[in-house]
Amino acid sequence: MDSNLQKISDSLSQQPSMVINDVKTFQWIRLYHPEMLEKEGLGGGNILSIMGLFSVLNYFSKVYKILKSGKLPRRQIPADINRLTKKLYFVEDQAFLRLLKDCPTKLVDSDKDDDLRSIWNIFRNQLAHTAQISDGSKALVLIQDQTNIPRDILEKFIKNSPEKSFTKIGDKVFICFVDKLIADTLSIRDWINVSLRRISSEDKIKLACDWIENNNISHPEDN
Repeated sequence: MDSNLQKISDSLSQQPSMVINDVKTFQWIRLYHPEMLEKEGLGGGNILSIMGLFSVLNYFSKVYKILKSGKLPRRQIPADINRLTKKLYFVEDQAFLRLLKDCPTKLVDSDKDDDLRSIWNIFRNQLAHTAQISDGSKALVLIQDQTNIPRDILEKFIKNSPEKSFTKIGDKVFICFVDKLIADTLSIRDWINVSLRRISSEDKIKLACDWIENNNISHPEDN
């Protein structure tokens, strides 16, 4: 693997590692020490886990979209921007939809734009901006207290579960299974890593690498 591909691969593992580890801490306490939560009347970290995982998926989506399109992310694309300049950029939800449609790890049994965008709006935008999930949608767990099952076996069971990370239960209403979303987020990362050379070209790989190295989370005009 050449140096630029290695830098991208490393960033996909290292940059989100603190978030992933924090999410797994919530999961570990909930599964192996539920008495601590019950004793203190504490939550299991499902909402914060979803927020953290969507920050990771957002990052993965941006890297993937740059690799595929050769465009760069912006928080918004002004309506009055000229057509040629507009073609140089994309916005976050476009990247999220593209990644979910292309990746073999399916977070939900749907490739419809409306369903994928609803998931983004409910579990990313509403949580990030209003600190709540819209009425009807829920954050649940696949499994509860499993103190007698080793962690590696439990993680394999969750990963291989036929349950999707998101289940549609109504119009723009979804259940998020947090345990499954943890496993699927890691599977998406692994798929991007093994697909780097196949999905991109040298110039797009360099563009993605430059964006990562310069920490260009957004276009300067968005700030």
